[in-house]
Amino acid sequence: FAYPIHRNVMLEPRIVTKRLILRSFRPEDASRGQLLYGDWEVLRMLLDEPYPYPEGAFARWIAQHQEMRANRTHYPLAIEHDSLCIGYVGVRPKQDQSCVIGYWLGVPYWRRGFMSEAVSAVAEFVFDSFPFNRLVARHRADNYGSERILANLGFKEVRRETVFSPSCKVECIAILRELTRETRTTGRS
Repeated sequence: FAYPIHRNVMLEPRIVTKRLILRSFRPEDASRGQLLYGDWEVLRMLLDEPYPYPEGAFARWIAQHQEMRANRTHYPLAIEHDSLCIGYVGVRPKQDQSCVIGYWLGVPYWRRGFMSEAVSAVAEFVFDSFPFNRLVARHRADNYGSERILANLGFKEVRRETVFSPSCKVECIAILRELTRETRTTGRS
């Protein structure tokens, strides 16, 4: 990954919004993350995780974060609200001047605008701080919450594809969306 990423910004990132702190995951987030992420309602909407989510997998994932950042392959951020980890948002830089953005939120925090606030803040941060030209996101076609979040932030549908869902153990339709530097809307709270 050849883009000039300021090391201290991305090795220990911290983005503060009106109601959230987006920060590095900590080892103490592991049990709460395992509980929230391992929920069937969360995993069934994602495209790349099995259900049930393996015990201890979240702690192992957190343990890999420092190496991911150092290798510039993934910048995972915990979404913190009222001093609790409630979800994840992160970006994976690609060689074509784009980043893949991914996210999930614990069920008790759905429909409160938290994910829109987090994705908007990360999109703004990426476009304002780095030379990436576009953000790309994929979601299940039946994940109407993600569809609304991305559409409201200006992400446009690029294509649909059939993918296998490890959690549901069936093929499903995934929608690829993108937000470009030129077409982005400001939705910062």
